[in-house]
Amino acid sequence: MQVNVKLLVLQIEGVFTIFALALFIPAGSIAWLAGWIFLTLFFGFALSIFIWLYRYNPGLLRERMRLGTSDQQAWDWHARACQASRPGGPHIIERAARLCSL
Repeated sequence: MQVNVKLLVLQIEGVFTIFALALFIPAGSIAWLAGWIFLTLFFGFALSIFIWLYRYNPGLLRERMRLGTSDQQAWDWHARACQASRPGGPHIIERAARLCSL
């Protein structure tokens, strides 16, 4: 089964747009150099990882492109949603797991 490159490009473009809006709307200008440097570095590294996965492990790339699976635990879904909605790191997963176990 092949990787859906069109879907991958759409996902990258969507995330780039969300990140750009989250950075530049509060800044009040798109002329913010630090924001452009961040976007360039972040998506440059992400793109290099996607290219590497496409060449050497397309199965893992397909798995990472999926938003969720039917056998995914509820706490895992909430943890992923928390991470996607704001930066924070691994402690978010622990908090979400605790919230879902209440």
